[in-house]
Amino acid sequence: MDPWSEAVLEQNRCWLMAYLLGATGERAAAEDLVQEVFHIAYEKRAQFEPGTNFGGWLRGIARNCLRRFFERRGRQPVLVGDAMAALDEAAGRAQERLADPDWVTRRHSALQQCLARLGGRARRMLELKYGEGWQSRHIARTLRMTVSAVNVTVFRARAALASCVKKSLAADA
Repeated sequence: MDPWSEAVLEQNRCWLMAYLLGATGERAAAEDLVQEVFHIAYEKRAQFEPGTNFGGWLRGIARNCLRRFFERRGRQPVLVGDAMAALDEAAGRAQERLADPDWVTRRHSALQQCLARLGGRARRMLELKYGEGWQSRHIARTLRMTVSAVNVTVFRARAALASCVKKSLAADA
């Protein structure tokens, strides 16, 4: 995949925004830093080796931009040490998944299997909320429940699905 394609650049922009927002705690500063990272990357594009980790290369540039940002401001990152490393690792794992052409198909299949295991009432609420776009109050009225009960059920169902999908994908790996 061409690292300079619009889709790849947009995905990396999102990761960089989260990474830099986590470090600075300031949306405007993070947006400025994202622009700086892409400006530097574009100027140094000849130095990027095709076939290597483009997102990792951009995050390396971002780390250097952050270091200079905090030196200029005379302060420390909002997220430091392990938290920044964890965010960097998560971006790297997400990039690896997107590089796997079968990942989306496997994830969709796992989600379908997990949905089938979910209790009928919880599954119905998810269908209404996300499939039909209903608001919680409408679901509550229709199913004769409180809005809080609907929200709790939806929250728990989503958590159960996320856990189930994660386990399913880990078993396939």
